[in-house]
Amino acid sequence: ESVTKHYATPLLQGLAFNFKKQTEWHSYAGKTINLEKQAYFFGQPASPRTVITGKDCVDILGVKFKPLGISKLIGINMECLADNFIAAEDIWGPELESLCDEIQSAPSLENTIMVLETFLINHSRTSLPYRIGDTENALSLVAHTKGSISIKELQYQTNTARKTLERA
Repeated sequence: ESVTKHYATPLLQGLAFNFKKQTEWHSYAGKTINLEKQAYFFGQPASPRTVITGKDCVDILGVKFKPLGISKLIGINMECLADNFIAAEDIWGPELESLCDEIQSAPSLENTIMVLETFLINHSRTSLPYRIGDTENALSLVAHTKGSISIKELQYQTNTARKTLERA
């Protein structure tokens, strides 16, 4: 048994935590994405979507970002996130598990929000401005060429060294 909800295209980018780790399916633009991880960044949807969850639904905590907010936090161009999802563990690794444990252990909603805000603020301070620009430019070129650009050409087009691209 499942629950199906139809959503109009919201104007937002965000971060969603699925604490029960229940499977969610998002169908839009002719594709279906299966979300099974604990947290995801999601970009601006470009079309309406249908979300299907288990009958018990999903225990979700969401963060809505201002335009370019995610980019400033994780250094990825929003163009690359449009109609897409990125697992938060791919960005934060094992820190995500600790964050989720701390959020779920918080004694109140206010404490939960404080834990999450502190984590996000601390991580936004570690994002260097040059990284964002380099990453945005490189990812835009990769997206524009549908992944067919060579590393040498990417270095030339973004005026960066290979190590800079690896660090970004």
